[in-house]
Amino acid sequence: MDNEEVEKDETYTHEPGPLRSEVARAVTKVSNRKSAGPDEVPAELFKYAAETTPDKMHRICTALWETGEWPEDWMN
Repeated sequence: MDNEEVEKDETYTHEPGPLRSEVARAVTKVSNRKSAGPDEVPAELFKYAAETTPDKMHRICTALWETGEWPEDWMN
């Protein structure tokens, strides 16, 4: 198998990235009054921006999924 064939095979063996519906559900399940993280953004901000948050968060999560480089504090 040459490198091109290996690359094609790897595409089919990886799990698919996060779905927008999964991200939207996660946003709605965030607890209110949860302390802000290092970014100092309160969880309620994400919930109250419900129309745009899932789309933007989905793009971020998909980009992270594709690179495989998750922020360390997301892994806890």
